[in-house]
Order: sequence, then C-alpha cells, then structure tokens
Amino acid sequence: MLFRRKKCSQCDSQYDIVSETCPVCHAKNEEFEALKIPKNHVWIPFEREILLFIFGIILLNLVSLIMQLFLTDDSVQTLMIINGTRYAVVAVTMGCALIGRYKNFKNSFVKPIPYLIGLGGGVALILFSILYSNFIASVYPTEPNANQTAANALVTTYPVLSILLLGIVGPAVEELTYRVGLFSLLTRVHRAVAYIVTILIFALIHFNFFAKGDAMINELLNLPSYVIAGALLCFLYDRFGLGASLTAHVINNLVSVILAIVASSMK
Repeated sequence: MLFRRKKCSQCDSQYDIVSETCPVCHAKNEEFEALKIPKNHVWIPFEREILLFIFGIILLNLVSLIMQLFLTDDSVQTLMIINGTRYAVVAVTMGCALIGRYKNFKNSFVKPIPYLIGLGGGVALILFSILYSNFIASVYPTEPNANQTAANALVTTYPVLSILLLGIVGPAVEELTYRVGLFSLLTRVHRAVAYIVTILIFALIHFNFFAKGDAMINELLNLPSYVIAGALLCFLYDRFGLGASLTAHVINNLVSVILAIVASSMK
C-alpha cells in the first residue's frame, strides 16, 4: 500500500511516496518506478484525496438536504437554486482543500494529446449512450431516469445556467471527487480495487433508490450507461490523466445539455 512518506536521500525531507521527485530539492524518487506508481494521476496527500471525496459525495448531498428544509416547493426554480448553491459550496471547499497543491495539476493540462484523447472519449460516450438508449427502447419502453429528468427540467427553464452548471461545473466537481479523490486514493491500495469501487459508486450516485414499480425498472435499465461512463472516465484518467477524463466528461455533458436545449426550443 502507498500510504507512507519517504525520506529524501539528498535533503532528508519527508514526502509522499507517490511523488516522482522530492518537492524540496527535486531529487528523483528511486522507488517510483519499482512501485509502478501511475504517472498520469494527480497525486496529492492522501488526506486531501479523502477530503475531495467527502466534499464531493457527502457535503454535496448535505447542502441539498439542508436547503430542502427551507425550500419546500418542487418548482424548477427551487431545483436550480439548490443545485447552484450546492455546487458552489463544494467547489469553494474543494478549492480550499487544494490550497498549496495547485501545481500538482499542471502536468495534466500542458500537453494537447490528453485533450484530443478526451475529445474522442467524449464522442465515444455520446455514441454509446445513443446506441444503448435505442437498444433498450427496442426491448423495453423506458423514460429518462430521475437524475436525467431533473437535468432536463433545468435545461428547459434555465438553458444558459445549465450549460455552466451541468456542462462544466458539475463534471469538474465529479472528476475531482471520483478520479482525483476516490480513484487515486484507492489506487494506493490496488488498481483493480480503484476501478471496481469507483465505477460502482459513480454509477450508484446517479441511481434513485427510492423508485418503485416501473420507475425502479427504468432506473435499473439506465444504470449500465452510468457504469460504462464511469469505467471509461476511470480508464482515461488512469492512462492519460485528468485532462483526458475531464475533457470527455465535459464534452459528454455539454452535448447532452445543448441537445436538450435544441429539443425544447423545437416544441
């Protein structure tokens, strides 16, 4: 397991074992290659990886629950206020958790190749979603699940805000939560564990456990699309870095939002 610190052979500084070089004197970590540490991950102290995951999955929902105590109506306006507030709160807290660690993200965004691969990944996600939806529709009539239904309502009423919130901020928060936070954290234990757990949690946070009857069947039929999306995003992050997974996630969400806007305007 990679939950330990290493003493630099050059300057005696203590640093995270997953760092490729000493952050003080930049001497090479001679254990890095032997431990087969993924080079494309954004590595931050594991305590901060835990914080990113907690902020992204617990705080996000906690803010929603608290706001629902005061905003009790089911209007789309209330839904936008809740979603906008919770993403703003989580984005700020994540930014605070990463203070002093922003340079760790630099290598993920300086080269063009990850963006191109991410673009291809985003297109692949969109094509899979279309093909899967058509296949399921030919076997069993389904509707968008609860997560997608709520998103469609926001897009129809607040198109510009939805592009920003659902197309850009949402994917950024989720990538920090599930890839930089959870996936990198679990990779310290084992790569296979990181893939399995992250994919399952990513899929299940889009699942409505309170659905009943036909609605539950609908949720179950939509679940594989989130499993595949989670798997592809983990693969892109693991092999090509945050630039690739974030680009793919943003492209997928932006296209979905824009198509929903176009569809609503044609009604």
